[in-house]
Amino acid sequence: MKLSNTILSLRHEAGLTQEHLSEMLGVSTAAVSKWECGQACPDIELLPKLADIFECSVDYLLGYNVTNQASIESVIAEVKNLHKAGKYDEVIRESLRAADVLEKFSDGSAFSDDISAFYESAALAYANKTIGTRL
Repeated sequence: MKLSNTILSLRHEAGLTQEHLSEMLGVSTAAVSKWECGQACPDIELLPKLADIFECSVDYLLGYNVTNQASIESVIAEVKNLHKAGKYDEVIRESLRAADVLEKFSDGSAFSDDISAFYESAALAYANKTIGTRL
């Protein structure tokens, strides 16, 4: 997807007007309009701020799709190690983060299944641990 389409789509998803987005970025409404029409691109220094506003990465804004299998396997291994160590609260946090990243940045359905399994197991173990300490 082109940057212009991405900005337009994310702005609509966020429920922002061009005027509101321009105010948030300190640029003119005309500038935002030009970005969305593909007549101009935002200054490179604005990309991190746009990414923050839209809760995505600069890579996502630019249409870069993270598909590095080694990175995916690394995240699975980290979640698995945390699970083995009984750090269920960290497994839950990392699983949610990984799922969010995957949803926005790649087609990783198999990875999502692995993360979901660890998340569910950790959530049950964490709940049992919490209930057990209260008794």
